[in-house]
Amino acid sequence: MSSRSETWVPSTLRNLVYETIVKRTKNGQTPITESDLMLYLENEGLKASRREIVNILMELETHGYVRVKSSGEEERLIIYTGR
Repeated sequence: MSSRSETWVPSTLRNLVYETIVKRTKNGQTPITESDLMLYLENEGLKASRREIVNILMELETHGYVRVKSSGEEERLIIYTGR
C-alpha cells in the first residue's frame, strides 16, 4: 500500500497542516515551532518538504489563520490566530 503523502492533493495537505496547528497550539494558547510541526507531521506518516510547509504557512498567514514570526536564525514560531 502506498504512503499517505503519495495520494494527497495540495488542498488536503493544507487542511492537515491547519488542523495540526490548531491541535498542537491548543487553539492558539501555545505557539509551536516550525520544526515541531514538521516532526509531528512526519510522526503521523506525512512526508512533506520544508518548502511545501513554508508555502502552506505563507498561505495560511496571508488569509489570517496563523501568524509566523522568527524565533531565531533558522526557526519560525507559529501562532494560531483563531480565525
